[in-house]
Amino acid sequence: MKLLACHIDNFGKLSNLNLNFNGDFNQLCNENGWGKTTLSIFIKAMFYGMSASRENVKMERKKYMPWQGGVYGGSIDFVFSKGRYRIVRHFGKTPEADEVQLLNLDNNKEIEFPKEGLGEWIFGVGKETFETTAFFPQMNI
Repeated sequence: MKLLACHIDNFGKLSNLNLNFNGDFNQLCNENGWGKTTLSIFIKAMFYGMSASRENVKMERKKYMPWQGGVYGGSIDFVFSKGRYRIVRHFGKTPEADEVQLLNLDNNKEIEFPKEGLGEWIFGVGKETFETTAFFPQMNI
């Protein structure tokens, strides 16, 4: 999989942010507090959603609610398995209130997928495996 672009409507402190990724190595060098960790959580949440569990120490859903209000979510464009796709996801107060779409950008058609486990359906691995292999939060290093 290769990320092409992402748009964040609102997610934590990030608002109306557009990023385009090139085909090589991409690096963000911004000052502390810019939102680099928030961006990484956004990418993970777009593929795997966010839990509403009170047992979740991070309580990501509550923590990343937009500071400035507005639509909570955005989109990610990516290449996978010889196609170009877009995930559009808007978060509600609970996982049941989330809205998610998967679009094939090559033919502009919506793709049917299991509403639970989109990331697992795409990558073949669960959220926990993704977190330990492709996602390296600073606090875990």
